[in-house]
Amino acid sequence: MSYYFGFLPSEELNNTINHAYALIHSHSSERYDVYRDKITHLTNKELMDSLLIKLIESLPDESERRTHLIKTAATIEATSDKLINTLLSPTKNDDVLASFHFFDQYVLKTDPHGARRICVPLDDAHATRLLQCIANVQAGKGIEEQQHIIRLFTELTKACLQHFLVDFTKTFNLNMLKRTAIPVAESVITKVIDLALHRLIPQMPQASLERFTKHYEGLIFKIDEIGVK
Repeated sequence: MSYYFGFLPSEELNNTINHAYALIHSHSSERYDVYRDKITHLTNKELMDSLLIKLIESLPDESERRTHLIKTAATIEATSDKLINTLLSPTKNDDVLASFHFFDQYVLKTDPHGARRICVPLDDAHATRLLQCIANVQAGKGIEEQQHIIRLFTELTKACLQHFLVDFTKTFNLNMLKRTAIPVAESVITKVIDLALHRLIPQMPQASLERFTKHYEGLIFKIDEIGVK
């Protein structure tokens, strides 16, 4: 049994994935890198939405904190998009297959309800602590759990960045200059999210903390890997 953090892909992302694998399985001569690039950009955007959007939605519409977080999300998206554009380049079909293999084996998983999700593997101990923290917040102990929320959600961010910015990009043919850009972007994104959490979580009332954590409760699940992708 393994824990995952996983979100449901948009219709556009789901259709792009299906079309790309159909081309690969049919040994089409159409360029695969075009689909790898689109899938990478869409996954990045939807992952950042999953990590931040509910935190934004938990705040009052006119609050200064909400405005700050919207700016934070824009900074993160711009940073990650810039990195992706730097890393991606025209690639021969045979050399792109490693990226699709990684996605097939380590990103696309089926949740217990039979739905396909874009996933990040979670350490058992981290997932257990995260779910317990969420349960405590839902039980009315949000204020007591604030520091745990900050620490555990920062760890979740790091796990997501490790999976997509580090592990996935190992399937790209990158020179040393491009490779060194990855930890720089990873550090920037981690710091921005960590600062946002430290600034916002301590100011959130119980009701907002419940709305925030409830979203993530539905994104963390456990599956039996035997016979399941």
